[in-house]
Amino acid sequence: MDIQTNFPYLAREVLYQKQKPFATDFIPKVSGFPLTNHVFEFMELVVQDAQPFRDRFSLERNGFCFLSSSTMLKSSDANDAGVVEGLYYAEIEAALHKKFPEYSRLDCLDHQVCKIQSQVDQPKEA
Repeated sequence: MDIQTNFPYLAREVLYQKQKPFATDFIPKVSGFPLTNHVFEFMELVVQDAQPFRDRFSLERNGFCFLSSSTMLKSSDANDAGVVEGLYYAEIEAALHKKFPEYSRLDCLDHQVCKIQSQVDQPKEA
């Protein structure tokens, strides 16, 4: 499924010829110093589902790839950080080691739980 959306890009500002774009993640000690000098312009894009073309992507060429794997994690445990980090991280690391045996160390650093209620979970109307 393709989705049309507006995507922010860093604008080509004259300012950037003299000053690199920056954004701080701290409060500057200098009064009046901006937290960022970013100027964005929004471009209309069509985002395409890459799943049908998953074999065309590689980590070396595209910086990402698709992997298929199974998990023993139950959806009811998705909010339990201990279970996710203990079970799911180990499964992810094992799948990555299988795909990329040349890497001696692979670590999961973080995860995010997507809270989307599927149509399967919706009550059926009579």
